[in-house]
Amino acid sequence: MRFKPRRSAKAHLGQFWLEIAIAASFVVAMLAIAATTGLPVHTPSASSAMAIGMHYLYPFVAVALFFSLASLFGAKRHLAVVVVALAAYAIVLWAHFNVKLWSHYLNPNSFDAFYWMTDQWIRPLIDLCIGATGWLVSLHPLMDRFYVLSFVLLFVISFTVHAINCPREFREVFIAALLLQGLGGLAYSLLPAVGPFIYETGPVDHITQSQLGMYAAYQQMMAGGIPWFEVNGQRYFVAGLGAMPSLHSASTYLFAFFIWKYDRKLIVVYGPILVLILIMAIGTRWHYAIDLPVGIALAQFCIWASPRLIRWSEGFGNERLDAPSAGGTLAIDDTR
Repeated sequence: MRFKPRRSAKAHLGQFWLEIAIAASFVVAMLAIAATTGLPVHTPSASSAMAIGMHYLYPFVAVALFFSLASLFGAKRHLAVVVVALAAYAIVLWAHFNVKLWSHYLNPNSFDAFYWMTDQWIRPLIDLCIGATGWLVSLHPLMDRFYVLSFVLLFVISFTVHAINCPREFREVFIAALLLQGLGGLAYSLLPAVGPFIYETGPVDHITQSQLGMYAAYQQMMAGGIPWFEVNGQRYFVAGLGAMPSLHSASTYLFAFFIWKYDRKLIVVYGPILVLILIMAIGTRWHYAIDLPVGIALAQFCIWASPRLIRWSEGFGNERLDAPSAGGTLAIDDTR
């Protein structure tokens, strides 16, 4: 233990200005799009029956679960880091889901035909993924939920492990994940596509039903325009279709990358999950094969940008934050 000066609320705000700035930037981008297009901004409805079969609260439940686990196993040492992170991530998710829902309205050009053509170039691989997905689902009833639930679990486990290990390590992972969700939401509008399920269905019945329900909503949206968003936007808040890029694959790759970097023994868990998610992303027909490397490339950019943004942000105000105040408190170092 050592004597550590007590920090004011203003000092804590200054310490985490990067997280706040990133979240605010994506919110400003969302609001700017809304203001220039007339699209309404929505928040999710707790009573909504989501077409995709996954309640919008799942990501936020994952955030809350992470907070509970991290606090239970030691992250109370740096509680401010965790609290700011949770708030920033929830804000970026809000912007992400709004922008994703708007993506096909913002850019009505569809690249589905081109992406479908690229799938035919590697048709044996596509068929292998479809067959493997059908086999995996036949192993256990819960395997048909693996694609969604494994991502939520990786989110919780990854943030918890890195938060317990070291606050700086956690921050690097978190900033990369925050950038990925924000940039990924905007990327859906660049070269938009619905998904290969419009050409062929996958082997998982409940996923196929979800896809067809979302596609029906997509068709109504394209026909109805802004009035449709005003009436239905809240109900379909997380039901926006976006095949390109694959953010499930991108996020899983990002978490696996940081586990390999900081806690390599867990790669025996992360590696197989990454492989299965890549296979099921194609096999369930949510994604064309080309969506995966594009998503992973975006994740790699966020991995590259995160430590550089952190180092850059630390050039502002550190001397003032480290200066002793009138009062002090005993604290344990947050370094390993």
